[in-house]
Amino acid sequence: MKIIKNCYILTMDSKNTQYEHGAIVIEKDKIIDVGEEKSILSKYNNTEIIDGRRGITVPGFIDTHTHSAMTLFRGMADDLPLMTWLNDHIFPAESRHVSNEFVRDGALLAAAEMIHSGITTFLDMYFFQNEAAKVFKKAGMRAFLSEGLINFPTPDMKSPIDAFDYVSNFIENWLKDDLISPAVAAHAPYTCSEELLIKSRELADKYDVVFNIHLSETENEVNTILKEKGKRPAEYLNDIGILMKKTVLAHCVHINESEAVLIKESGSSVAHNPQSNMKLASGIAPISMYRSMGINITLGTDGACSNNNLDIIEEAREAALLAKVYEKDPTALDDEYLMRCLTINGAKALGIENKIGSLEIGKDADIVIISTDAPHMIPLYNPYSQIIYSANQSDVRDVMIKGKWVMKDRKILTFNEGELKEIGEKWVRRIKK
Repeated sequence: MKIIKNCYILTMDSKNTQYEHGAIVIEKDKIIDVGEEKSILSKYNNTEIIDGRRGITVPGFIDTHTHSAMTLFRGMADDLPLMTWLNDHIFPAESRHVSNEFVRDGALLAAAEMIHSGITTFLDMYFFQNEAAKVFKKAGMRAFLSEGLINFPTPDMKSPIDAFDYVSNFIENWLKDDLISPAVAAHAPYTCSEELLIKSRELADKYDVVFNIHLSETENEVNTILKEKGKRPAEYLNDIGILMKKTVLAHCVHINESEAVLIKESGSSVAHNPQSNMKLASGIAPISMYRSMGINITLGTDGACSNNNLDIIEEAREAALLAKVYEKDPTALDDEYLMRCLTINGAKALGIENKIGSLEIGKDADIVIISTDAPHMIPLYNPYSQIIYSANQSDVRDVMIKGKWVMKDRKILTFNEGELKEIGEKWVRRIKK
């Protein structure tokens, strides 16, 4: 048993309970108590005491949309519109370079970056996910991994038929793991046939796993689906039975009100990726409308070559600022709400809000301590504001996942970060040939 004391705790429970002088009691991998420090210390003896050093202690952050191994393509193709970026640069590079080795190396780099950003859980869409699973398992991270299903050959699959066999085996191999959760991904309505979309949904339903898809990221996508199907993308997905609970819809930039109603009624969640949307000039998602309708909103970093980092705190700040500009309303998205998007909303999207997403008795001990020592973190009036508007990933000091420290004092404990520079240089040499 251990107690983290001397910290400012934001529980992110249903009441957003906070303790200015708080403490958390952890036994094995569970939180068994949380509250005011004096009360906690008076109740427990013979425990390991950990000094939180007045850090802001929060639930682990949850990234609901990323392509982790694409860290190795960071900076390779910038300042381009989405379809040019994809068709002329990313898809060709993937066909030439993505392999088991690429995904192992890219996933390791992503694991380091995510842990340093306070991300303890994430939803990933990419290739060779069995290799990624091994990396994230060793790193001690909680990973929801999905193979990207698409109409054309991918680096690890010659056809969608091959992909379904692979995904089914992948799901069965990892379904009962305590950290790795297999998921199902269809790339997008414009890159997947109706048959592929329906079979993907059926596969997710068969195993009761998370389903995720890119949706209405650009106006071009909307126009394409309107032309081909005679309806807007969310309407099309709803009509063929794709929208439902444990479904994460990435981007949702060009969604109208009637589509938003369908999303709300289905129980699907929206993964908001503001930095990627800005960088690729996709547009500004109507997040305030989604919020007013009660849609579950989460945050995603997207891949590191369309962002270009995995700093989820930075993503939250950009989400807040972008909404204020878009709505011309400084109250459009507030700091407390964005902290919920980073934590409990993400857990709800993945169907594990009973396990993580808040610091409550009985939940897994996924805990992040954010230092308040840097000049830009002084003074501290409001911890929510401090995280959303002042902090960045360099302030994440300690990270615990399922009761195990994976980072202490900015040093990752589960693998050697020293090899990352060499890994990056190796892939630059190969890709630039």
